[in-house]
Amino acid sequence: MLKDLLFASDAFQKAMERQLDQAPPLQLEEPRHRSAAVAAMLSIEHGSAARGCFAVDCPHSGTSLIRLQFEALVRGAWALYAAPDEAIQLMSGPLTMESDVAARKLPGATVMLKELMEKAPHGLSEPLRQFHAAFWHGLNSYVHAGIHPLHRSGNGYPVALAGQQLRGSNAILHFGYRQLAALSGSQAIMQRITELWMEYAPCLPVEVSTAN
Repeated sequence: MLKDLLFASDAFQKAMERQLDQAPPLQLEEPRHRSAAVAAMLSIEHGSAARGCFAVDCPHSGTSLIRLQFEALVRGAWALYAAPDEAIQLMSGPLTMESDVAARKLPGATVMLKELMEKAPHGLSEPLRQFHAAFWHGLNSYVHAGIHPLHRSGNGYPVALAGQQLRGSNAILHFGYRQLAALSGSQAIMQRITELWMEYAPCLPVEVSTAN
């Protein structure tokens, strides 16, 4: 039942949050690290909000938020592993008219993911690639009011699809918390958050790996 999955998903996030609360302060002296942390936190916020939408029977809005959740996570990983210094300066500097115009040239998720495949650890880049391949087209349709939400608004949002989307969102949440744990410098906390994947496997997709 979707209600049970929502309950388990909430418990999964709380378990990760408890582990992160035990970590040392995030190491954010470097602009690159600050950008990565802020993007990961934004991704986690979107994931929490998406789950809330599903809980109040707003699945189309929730699905759109998962698209934002994924791109924020990719942005954070890109900032940490692949972004050039000029991009980091834009993401971490003041928000001005000039920086807003310049930031429009920053790459989107597909380009960032391609660069991550070349520069990030396989245990991060491969699950992101898998998620992109499985979910990206459908999520974009929801963001742009495409045929998927238009059809399902009139014909109903399948419960099985809601479960699939929630599991995908939970996977993104997991990698967001892992990134924050990595920025704390604590390998022990990083490992404990990683191990929570197996404990909460029923609320996660089977095709996205957490291998290191």
